[in-house]
Formats: sequence, C-alpha cells, structure tokens
Amino acid sequence: VSARAFANVSTSRKVAITTKVLQLVQNLCLGGINVTKRDLFYTDVKLFKTQTESDAVLEDISCMLGCTRSSLHVVPSEKGA
Repeated sequence: VSARAFANVSTSRKVAITTKVLQLVQNLCLGGINVTKRDLFYTDVKLFKTQTESDAVLEDISCMLGCTRSSLHVVPSEKGA
C-alpha cells in the first residue's frame, strides 16, 4: 500500500476534476461569460461522469475562494427551458 496520496486513483481523479473546473471558471471570469451548471458538466462528460461530481467540485471551489457560484459566472439552469 502506497503512502502517497496521488497514488490513489480516486484522489488523483478528484484533483483532475478540481483542476479542470478551476480552469473553466478562470476562462469564464476572464471572458465575462456566464454558463449554466449543466453547460459546465458538458464541457468534459468523460472526466466528470455525472453532473453531481462537477456540481460538488464547483461548490468546493466557491467555498475555497469565499465567493458565490454566480460570482464565478456559473448560474443554475433555467427550469423548463
């Protein structure tokens, strides 16, 4: 058993997802573009696998940065659209 955290596939995957969402959020903020949480998920379905994963990481990031999700230019999807 390895003591290295990144030797664990689950940990490495979580870091990859977090890095991808940070990259996407940076591009959104720099470009002044708003997207829905669903749009964010569809940028890399293979990586995220479920929208629940991308949503959870997005919430983690907004908590780490001490800001709201909407200030990261990610808005909830419109109901019935």
